[in-house]
Parts: sequence; C-alpha cells; structure tokens
Amino acid sequence: MHSTNRSTSRSFTRRYNHIAGVISTTVFIYPAFQVEEVKALPLGKKYWAIWDTAATSTVITPRVIDDLNLPAKGSVKVNTSGGPIRSALYQIALVLVSRVGVSDLKVTEAPLVKGADVLIGMDIITLGDFALSNAGGKTTFSFRSPSLHEIDFNK
Repeated sequence: MHSTNRSTSRSFTRRYNHIAGVISTTVFIYPAFQVEEVKALPLGKKYWAIWDTAATSTVITPRVIDDLNLPAKGSVKVNTSGGPIRSALYQIALVLVSRVGVSDLKVTEAPLVKGADVLIGMDIITLGDFALSNAGGKTTFSFRSPSLHEIDFNK
C-alpha cells in the first residue's frame, strides 16, 4: 500500500500552543476491507486518537466496536501497564488525516483515557517518520508515510 516515491508520500503536522503532554489527531475507522475489492469505502466514522510510542499495537474502545458493529475475530494476550490480559481481537481499516491508511489492521479492545477512542501504536507509527519538537514552549508533531530518509539530529 505504501511506496518510496516522494510524490506518493503523505504527511501532516499538528501544532500545539503549549508543551503537549498527549499527542492526538483525528482518524477514520472502517470495517476491514481489501483495497482491490472496494469501489467505494464502506461506512466508517471519525474518532479522536492518541499516539503512543509505548504501545506495540493499535487499540480501539468498545464505542468504536459498537458504532461499526465489528465482529470479534478471536482473542489475544495483551501486555498492559497493569499486567497481561486477554483481549478481543478485531480487524479494521484505519485512515489518518493525511489519507495514509491500512486496510486490514488487527487491533484489540480496551477502554482509553482523555476522551480518545483510538490509541495509535507502533504498528502504525512504524509505517513512516514520526517527529516531535518543542521549540519555544510549543509542541509540533509531524508524521510522514512512507519514510523517505533517516532523521538524525547529530549529523
């Protein structure tokens, strides 16, 4: 779904007027689908998402599951800050504000905090370049996919 051609790279930036303790954006969630089989996107919905580099995988809340009538695809063991738990497994399509998307993403269910219904984990973050800066007491968050080159502040 992603190529290394600069013309197909998609990116977005979110700026905060303060040092942000939580990085968040909107995302669109759809039932899972195969891109080559779809002429139009299935019905989906916009949700508020928190980006979490400590999370291995993306997580959705029961609200998303109910809104989209998602069927469970089994269960998996998930390691949480409170210890390991079993969680239902779901398949979704996720599209970021930059229109970078994953059409068949396996996610787990958990309640989230701070009003978010999606937690973006490293399974999405590693699809591109994730950058944070806090110059002048203001946080700037940028994401680009696919990754085009290494970012190294020491070069």
